[in-house]
Amino acid sequence: MCPKFSFEIKLLCSICILALLMFNPLSAQAVIADLSVEIPEGGHYDAGDRVPLTLLIVDEEGNELRIDQFEDNGLRVLELWVSGPRQDYLSVGQYIEFVILSTRNGFNENAGFDPESGEIEITLPRNNLVGGTYSAIFEIERRHENRTYNIFPYVDFQVGQDRETITQSIRYLNCTSEECHEAPSYHETEDLTNCIICHTHDYRYPWDDIMHSLREHQNNNVEDCTDCHRANADIDEYGFTACTSCHADRGHGHQYNTCNNCHWGEIYRWHNEFSPTGPRSFDLISPENREQVIGQPVRFEWEESGNNDEGDIISYELRLGLDSRFRNYISFDAGENTSIEIEGIDYNRNYYWRIRASDLNQLTRNSGQNWRFSVAVPGQTLNLREGWNLTSLNTSPVEEFWLREDGPDVELLIELLRIDEENLPVEIVKDEQGRFYVPGFEFNNIPFWDLTDGYRIKTTSELEVTVEGDLIPADTDIHLGAGWNLIAYYPVYELSAEAPNFDVLSPIIEHVQIAKDGEGNFLIPEQDFSNMPDWSPGNAYQVYVGEDVVLNYPNENNALTGHKLVEKEKKEKLHWKKPESTDQNMSLLIKDIDGLITEKGDQIAVMNYKGKITGVGIIDEKGQCGISVWGDDKSTELIDGMKTGERLKLKYWDADKNAENKVKVISDKILKYKKDDFIAAEISVESQTQDGFFVSPAYQNPFNAVTRIDYQLPEKANLKITVSDVSGKTIAILLDGRQETGSYQTVWNAVDSPSGLYFVRLDAGIYNHVQKVMLLK
Repeated sequence: MCPKFSFEIKLLCSICILALLMFNPLSAQAVIADLSVEIPEGGHYDAGDRVPLTLLIVDEEGNELRIDQFEDNGLRVLELWVSGPRQDYLSVGQYIEFVILSTRNGFNENAGFDPESGEIEITLPRNNLVGGTYSAIFEIERRHENRTYNIFPYVDFQVGQDRETITQSIRYLNCTSEECHEAPSYHETEDLTNCIICHTHDYRYPWDDIMHSLREHQNNNVEDCTDCHRANADIDEYGFTACTSCHADRGHGHQYNTCNNCHWGEIYRWHNEFSPTGPRSFDLISPENREQVIGQPVRFEWEESGNNDEGDIISYELRLGLDSRFRNYISFDAGENTSIEIEGIDYNRNYYWRIRASDLNQLTRNSGQNWRFSVAVPGQTLNLREGWNLTSLNTSPVEEFWLREDGPDVELLIELLRIDEENLPVEIVKDEQGRFYVPGFEFNNIPFWDLTDGYRIKTTSELEVTVEGDLIPADTDIHLGAGWNLIAYYPVYELSAEAPNFDVLSPIIEHVQIAKDGEGNFLIPEQDFSNMPDWSPGNAYQVYVGEDVVLNYPNENNALTGHKLVEKEKKEKLHWKKPESTDQNMSLLIKDIDGLITEKGDQIAVMNYKGKITGVGIIDEKGQCGISVWGDDKSTELIDGMKTGERLKLKYWDADKNAENKVKVISDKILKYKKDDFIAAEISVESQTQDGFFVSPAYQNPFNAVTRIDYQLPEKANLKITVSDVSGKTIAILLDGRQETGSYQTVWNAVDSPSGLYFVRLDAGIYNHVQKVMLLK
């Protein structure tokens, strides 16, 4: 057994040049370390010598990370271990642990480590020092941006010998390397002495101590070393051990209930004491070994590990490294889940991954598999329809598209849509400032493709194109100026635009007045209205804000599933088909409808002076209707939309009666078309039908005591006339009975009712009508 070292601090004047030897796969500011040792004259140290070590720690930008500033830089643990000697496959002394910094105790100023210079000295024992190769190993752990980074810089030095000991030690008990084994306890050798080739180092105990009896293993045909060595390789690590796996029923010639006479505190504590079992071996699932994953995040999945302890809980930790021995790695806590998603992995680089399972008894085991994978540069696929499209990129194109630092070239990107030498099916490309590129005329005044912006593209056919490049992080800043903005959509997942939460714009929702998509659907936070489907990759969106703001899209936890209104539109057969979109529109919100009982699924159409439908909306569950009114596309000779200043004509389609009805606008504002305008209006539907059913407006309205309504029935009907308040509570029943064909009048005397808004409803079988009345006292 190797004697313990003592440690002293000594300021050295030598200068160490930092070499960036460690890796940082997931962050630009993780942890990098350089550990060096001075080589003495003669090439080796002797008993009583002082071994000076220098450890420098920085992040990848070269910023110094000092151990005594752990509260600012996230350094949580710094431990120094010394291991040795290695002596040509024979035996290895135990590791000696020295804690310099921990989150529990803080920085130990008396530990002998200079946080400014990174220097420390190891004083070798003067007596009984065994020569050989020794290793100084640091463990460094840093918590940065909600991730834990672990690295283990080490350096070898010689004691009493000039030549380094030859060994294949991997410094940790590990049977999972690709060269040897697929599982921790799977041995492909009949002679266990061959194990020493790999196992020259154990976690705490030398090979001599853990072999304990090669004869017992061979004579009893032991195939699974973990029967005894469940905790690393230490038979003393926990209490009760399954003795019968080695000793069978013979033992030492006496009953096992007397084992404690000799083995108290060693391998046996009472047989009736709880004997915990560690997590069982399990397999990795994906990414598969040597798989190339396209894009991020990367989803890691593995099988559940079995455990025989009743009520025990198994948790999992993902480890990523750049080599199969995991000398440096980053860990991610997956909790009790058997999957985890990770972003920020470098592209086109080989990684190794494995899973460590732990239970409540603190018994751990690797999965037994180290799988390799890489992540390929993703590409974004855009699907463009014939006509106008509102599109954006969430991928930064590869270098060949960049002619200037500001952004990729518009013409080079549009060339991706070319079908052949003679056919580029793109008529025009517009940016949010009105600048445009017309390939047919070889004219372009768009300086570059701004990746934070969206673009309008008009095509002559359906197109699909893939743009290769790096994904833009979903939370990248998008700067919006006061007024209208045409913005890109970065996330690879969908986000809900549904009222009242408006998740997709929730970080800036208090500044948003209106937002629109390429189909003309819109949301109005002030009106608590949205008919927009989920925002999705490849699309661009118009957003009007009251002041300059910065948008960062929310993470995927806020993503919701499809918009109910869109689902209904797809499932139900509608009377009017939505018109083709153009390069401009305005937004019309019908908030209140008088004259009939509205039903979800009814429609309102907007027409121009020629009777061409220029907008269609669907009544939602609140009785509201959002309509995108499309303007005339000046790039065509046809009149395909509204002209500026043209008055809007409206019609209402009653789905239950399958009937079109005339609409009267009762708002003060005249409805006229204006690009990007927004109008909230109230309408009245004329319920006069061909079969003679008629209801007059209430008179007087507003009223202070009594109001009357005239109506006409074309046939006998069971008629009910009720008055309800805004909460839906019935205030009065004016009539409930059967009436013959003819004209009638109903009167409501509201002398006992408080002032307010009320609804008068007439229900007569297939005929119905509702209108608002205002009582003022």
